[in-house]
Amino acid sequence: MAVLLFTLSDQNGDEGPRVNGFILIFVATFVSIYALAIYFRRLYLMKRSKSYGYTDHFAPIILTIAVLAGIGSILYYSMGGQAAYNGSGMYEVEGQCTTVPFTGISLLEFQPSDITIDRDRGVSIIASNNQVIAIKLDDDDDKSVHIVGGVTNGDLEGVVLVDDLLFVVSEDSKLYAYKWKTNDWDGNNIDDMEMVGSWKLKKTVTSSEGIAFRPDENGGKGRLFISSTTMEMEAYNKEVSLVHVFDVPNIDGLWETTLYPLYHLNEKLMYDDNDGKIGAMQIFEDILYVMYDNARIIRGFDLTSGVIVSDIKLPRVGYSKGKFDKQWEGMYMERVANASSTSLSTESSIASSLRGAAASSNSSAGQDQIMMYLTLDSPPEIWTFAMKHVNGKELSF
Repeated sequence: MAVLLFTLSDQNGDEGPRVNGFILIFVATFVSIYALAIYFRRLYLMKRSKSYGYTDHFAPIILTIAVLAGIGSILYYSMGGQAAYNGSGMYEVEGQCTTVPFTGISLLEFQPSDITIDRDRGVSIIASNNQVIAIKLDDDDDKSVHIVGGVTNGDLEGVVLVDDLLFVVSEDSKLYAYKWKTNDWDGNNIDDMEMVGSWKLKKTVTSSEGIAFRPDENGGKGRLFISSTTMEMEAYNKEVSLVHVFDVPNIDGLWETTLYPLYHLNEKLMYDDNDGKIGAMQIFEDILYVMYDNARIIRGFDLTSGVIVSDIKLPRVGYSKGKFDKQWEGMYMERVANASSTSLSTESSIASSLRGAAASSNSSAGQDQIMMYLTLDSPPEIWTFAMKHVNGKELSF
C-alpha cells in the first residue's frame, strides 16, 4: 500500500500520499519487529510448557488501524476528496520565474496553446482555440488580450515567426500565414493581422501541434518543422509524433493548396516508451527543442550531430490531483540582455518578463540570459523562466 501511495504522489504531484506512505512504512516496520519479538516470546513459553502469556491485544489493533488507514488513503487520493481547483498552485520566485499577466478574457475561453515573441512590436503572440492573440510586453499598464487574427473553424496549436510572416498550424493539419496589416506601429494600439496564405498538409500529416523554423545558412527561405501525431501499434497504442520537414511555402495568392513534406526526422531516435505526443517545438541556437507534453519533458536535439543535449523536466503545476501537470502546451526561448545591464533596467519589456532577474544566480553580470516562456492550457497561464547551462549545451531551470 505504501508503494501505491508513492505512485499516486508521483502521478498527482501531491506530497500527501507520500507522507501517508512513509507513515505506513513506519507502522509496518514497528509491527514486523513487534511480531518477531512476540514470536520468540511465545516460543520461549512453549518450550517451557507455560500455560499463560500467549494473548496479545495490542498488535491486532495497530495492524487493523494501519490497514484501514492505508485503504482509506488510497481511496481518498485516487477517487477524490479534494476541493475544486482554484488556480495553478505555482508561485513566483524572484530571479527565477514569474507569470505574464493578462486581462480582458474569461479563463473559460482562453486556452493558450503556443507562444512566440515579436520584439519589434513588443508583443507576445499566442494561439488560443481558433484565435491569434497578442499581449503587450512593454506596457505594464496594458496587459489586455487583443485578438489580432483567427480562423472560422479550427483549433490553432503552433505559432512561429519567419521574418515578417507568422505561420500558424492547426490541429486539423492546416497551415496559415499571417502578416501585420501595417509596417509601422506607434506602440499604443496593437494592429490586426491579415491572413495571406493557407495550405492543407499532406493527409499523412495528422493532428499537428508543434511548429518550428530553421533558417537556411545559404540565404534560402529556410524550412518548417511540423509535428504530426499517430497511434503507433509497436508502441502499444501510445501516441507517437513524427516531425515532418517542409520548405517554407511561397505566398502566391493560392489558397488551400496541398503542402507536401520533404522528409521526416527519425522518430526512433526521438522518443521512447515515456515520450509520445509532441505539444510544441522550437529551434533555438541550432538545437531542436521538443516538448513532449504528456511525458512532461522538453528534449533538446543537436541538429548538427543528432544527439540529445538537454532533458528539461517540466514543472509540476502543484494541484493535489495532478490533473493539470500535462497541460503545458507551448514554449518559446530567447536570449536577452542580463538584468544587471543598463539596457535591461530601462527596458520594461524584459524586466516585466522576469522581475528580479538581476538577483538570479543563473547568469553572471554582463552576460546574456536565456529565458523560456511556457504556456499552460488549463488553467490558462503564461510563465517565464530563467534558464541556465549546466553542462555544455544542456539547459535547465
